[in-house]
Amino acid sequence: MATKGRLVKSTRRQVIQTSDTQRALHLVKAGYIKRYLIRNDGSLSTDLIYGPGDVFSLLLVFRALYDQEILDSPEIYYYESLTDDVELYSLSVEDLKKYVEENPILYKDLLNEAGKRMTYETHGLENISMKDAYKRVGHQLAYYAKRFGEQTDGGVKIIPPLTHQDIADLLSITRETVSTCMTRLRKNGLIDISDRQIVVKDLDKLNEEAFN
Repeated sequence: MATKGRLVKSTRRQVIQTSDTQRALHLVKAGYIKRYLIRNDGSLSTDLIYGPGDVFSLLLVFRALYDQEILDSPEIYYYESLTDDVELYSLSVEDLKKYVEENPILYKDLLNEAGKRMTYETHGLENISMKDAYKRVGHQLAYYAKRFGEQTDGGVKIIPPLTHQDIADLLSITRETVSTCMTRLRKNGLIDISDRQIVVKDLDKLNEEAFN
């Protein structure tokens, strides 16, 4: 399905799509993309990061294939490149319907994508239940280490180059709070910074720190 779409390339901080109402489905081939909305006070609220193999927007899939609205909200979501190497396949809704009708096995792939999204939503609820910001930051980093991590000699490197502001936006806390938590995590020997990327030195210990 992906290779039948139009290949689109993007550089860092380029807005790829400005609304889930646009009639195109995207599959990330390379790079990382964040989804966010702009609050009434002008601040950003990032809620999702997509990496290679991820599909967006599932809202569009449910609308196109099932005539079902998942989000009944006036909010407008933006999709922006986090890295310089973003490549994705863009597929029109009309083509999506045609390919799924011709190859019903594609429903299995779409169900898998829905499962990944459900996992993230469950993670988000779990994160909100954490008792303080330190544990929430640790919990979020552990998730991204498992989701987008690469094993190195020093630990698991989180590939998307997340800034303190990115983490703050994801967790709806202040950048200053994130900086304080990151300093504490480094002092406790749980994370490090390598080439401006976060490295989780021991994933099991970070998970234990978050839940204890």
